[in-house]
Amino acid sequence: MYIVATGKQWIGYGVRTTESAVKEIIDSAEHRVLMSIYIITESEILERIERALERGVNVTILLHQLSGNNSIDSTLQKLDSEYQNFQPVSISDEMLHAKVLMSDTEVALVGSANITRGGLKNNYELGVVIEDAEKVHKLEKIILRLIE
Repeated sequence: MYIVATGKQWIGYGVRTTESAVKEIIDSAEHRVLMSIYIITESEILERIERALERGVNVTILLHQLSGNNSIDSTLQKLDSEYQNFQPVSISDEMLHAKVLMSDTEVALVGSANITRGGLKNNYELGVVIEDAEKVHKLEKIILRLIE
């Protein structure tokens, strides 16, 4: 387990950036990416998700709301229509605020940052990366309850 952070006074001194952890988790996925997020607006992360889809990785994103950005929203719709291994799930009956990203049920990032410019670059956000398959599997079971 290690700590990740966003915010200029929290980075360094052995603390990795949340953004670098997000990129690494998506890029290293071989079988599955599962994400629970309030909102996503960072196009670079969507590009990495698309590359994972191209590699044959199954990607499920539980999302509370669309970004309101026509470009981002149309990218999500495009991925949904082009890739059978992409599953976007809108959770709108209740507030979905959990920020969890996991890869291959081996590694998970749990934290406060949305996948937005503020969440990955500007705000003060904290998270932990868990590299314990048993704990990650428990997280996965919790998240998947929302779509069962």
